[in-house]
Amino acid sequence: MWSAKGLVLLIVSSIHIWGVSSIHIWGSRPIHAQPQHACSALTRELVQAHAKDNVIMFMVLDQQLLGMYANSWLESVRAAGITNYIVGAMDPQTSLNLPKLMPQTQCFNAPVAGVPTAGGAGYRWGSEHFVQTTWKKVHIAQKLYALGFHVLFSDADVSWMHDPLPYLKQHLAHDGAPHGLFATDSLDTHNQVGDEGLEKGTSPFFNINTGIYFIKQHTGGQEFFQKWLSFDRRGAGHDQDGLNNAVRGKARASDPNLPMPQWQRAERIVWAAVHNSTAVSYLPVHVIANSYTYHVGRVHRLYNSTLLAAHWVWSGKTPESKVANMRDAMRYSDPPAYYSGSDLTLLTMDIDRPVPPPDFNQRNIDETESMVRFHLNSANYQLQQAYYGLMAAAALRRSFVLPGFHCFCAKNWYMTQACRINGEKHTQFPYMCLLSDVLRSKLLSQGIKIPFATYEDRVVHVREWPFLSHPKVPDHIKSSRVVLAPGMPRDSTSSVSSFEVHLTEHPSGQGMHAAVPWPLNTRELEELVDKHFGSFRIIHLANATQLLSKGWATAEWQRTFDTHIQRYATRWCCRDPKVMAALQLPRHEELQVVPQKWRDLHVL
Repeated sequence: MWSAKGLVLLIVSSIHIWGVSSIHIWGSRPIHAQPQHACSALTRELVQAHAKDNVIMFMVLDQQLLGMYANSWLESVRAAGITNYIVGAMDPQTSLNLPKLMPQTQCFNAPVAGVPTAGGAGYRWGSEHFVQTTWKKVHIAQKLYALGFHVLFSDADVSWMHDPLPYLKQHLAHDGAPHGLFATDSLDTHNQVGDEGLEKGTSPFFNINTGIYFIKQHTGGQEFFQKWLSFDRRGAGHDQDGLNNAVRGKARASDPNLPMPQWQRAERIVWAAVHNSTAVSYLPVHVIANSYTYHVGRVHRLYNSTLLAAHWVWSGKTPESKVANMRDAMRYSDPPAYYSGSDLTLLTMDIDRPVPPPDFNQRNIDETESMVRFHLNSANYQLQQAYYGLMAAAALRRSFVLPGFHCFCAKNWYMTQACRINGEKHTQFPYMCLLSDVLRSKLLSQGIKIPFATYEDRVVHVREWPFLSHPKVPDHIKSSRVVLAPGMPRDSTSSVSSFEVHLTEHPSGQGMHAAVPWPLNTRELEELVDKHFGSFRIIHLANATQLLSKGWATAEWQRTFDTHIQRYATRWCCRDPKVMAALQLPRHEELQVVPQKWRDLHVL
C-alpha cells in the first residue's frame, strides 16, 4: 500500500510532466511549470507562430494513437507541404514522446482533463475511452476557435495528399455561408466530373463524419460549439452523434424535441437545426476520401480530381484492417526494418486472375446473387493459388508478398446491392482486394503461425501487394531477385540435386531467371534454394501451383499446415435477407484457402 508521502510525490511528478498553464487541479492554482522535453503549453502565441492565413490545422493524440498513427500522419502532412499544423498531447506520456517526432513548439498539452486509459479492452470504437476522447477533441477545437483562428481538425487516421489551404481559402474569401465544412460517411458524390466544389448532394440526410472539419470565424461560432457540446451532457453518444443531432436535427434523430434544419439545395447548404445562424456544407468524396471511396470506388481517379486527404474509415472492424488499408495505399509509416531489415527475404508469385463477363458492371440489383457467386468463386480460385506461395514462404522462412487479388464484390457488415454498398454508382469491378476482403487482418498482423509437431514452428510474415513499389524499399533488395519457373519435369525417383540449374538474365530485366525441375515438395524446394538461390533477397515463383504440386514432404506436415492456414481466411458478407430466404442461402460465406484436392485427401 502506498504511503501518504508516496502518493503526494506521485501526483506532483505527474503534474510536473503535464505542466500545462490552462490545466487546473481542483482547489489549486494553475500549474505553469514546463519540463524541458515535453510539449508546450497551448497559448495564442504558439498557435500564431504556425497559423497561415489565420488557419490552424490541429490533431490530437493519446498514448495508444501515438503508436498507431503519429508517424504516418506527420509524414503525410510534411509530404503535402502543410506547415500550419499543431498536435495536441492528451496525456503526460504523449507529451514527453511527441517532441521526439516533431518540434517541441509545434505540439501542445491539450487544455482539457486527461482521458482515462483504455485498459485491457484497447482502443475500441464505441468504448467509454473512445467516446470521452472524441468529446475532448471538440473542447480543444472550441478553445482554439476562441483564440480567434479558423480551425481545421484532422483525426489521427487521416492521410493528407495535398495542402487543403488553397481549397479552404475559396470559402474564406467572403464572410457569408457556409461557415463550416464537414466530411461525410457517404460512398458517392452527386457532383459531376470536373466539379470539385462542395458536395452538391448536401442535405440533412447525409451522415456527417467528424474526422475532418473546418469551421471559420463567424458571428455565433462560439455558440455553435456550445450547442454541439451540449449533446455530450445529454448523453447523445460520441462527438459525431452530437454533431449530427446539432446540424441535422429531426432529420437525423427523429427526436420531437429537435427542430428540422433549413436546407438550401442550390447553395449546397444546411443551416444547423439547433443553431440556425451557422450554415454547413459537405466535402465531396472525390476531394476528401474514405477507405471505401479510395480503394473500392476509386472516385478521385474516376473524376481525375485533386484528392486532399483520405480518412481511413470504412476499413473494417479492427485497427489492423485500417492499418492494412493504409499500407495498400502506401500511406502507413512502418519502422525502417519493415522495408529493409538485414534479415528481410521475400517470396513473391504470379497469380491468374479471373476475367468477369462483359456485362458484369452493368448488372442490376436483382442480379446481385450472380455477382456474389462469381466473386466467391474468383476469390477462392485466387486464394488457392496463393496457398502454394504461402507454403513455399513457410518452407523457406521468407516473408510473403501478397500477389494482389482482384475482388468482384464489396464486403460489408450488411447487404450489398449489385455488389456495391448503399447503391453507390462509381465502383467498376474488379478492384484490388483489401486485405480484410480475403484474409483476417488481425490474425495476420502477428504473422501466420504454423505449429508443426515434429518440425520447428514456422511464422510467415505478410507484406502488402504494392510493397515492392514502395519508395522505402531500397533498390538493392528490389534488384536481388530470381524468378523460378517450371523447367524439365522429373519423375519421383530422381534427386533434385542431380539437375543442373542455369541462371540467366530475366527477359524483363527484373533480376535473374532459372528453369527448375518440377514437381517439388517443400523439402526438395528447400534443398534447391539452399544450393542455388539462397543469396537472393526475392524469390519469385512463376507457377507456384505447378512447381509445388507435391505439397509438404510429409502427410503430417500437410495436415498441420492445412488446418492452420484455413483459419486465416475471412468470410464474405452479406446477402440481402430476401435473397437468403428465397434461395435458402447463408448470410455470409467462408472463403477457402486450401485447394480442393488437399481437402479430399484429408477426407480419404
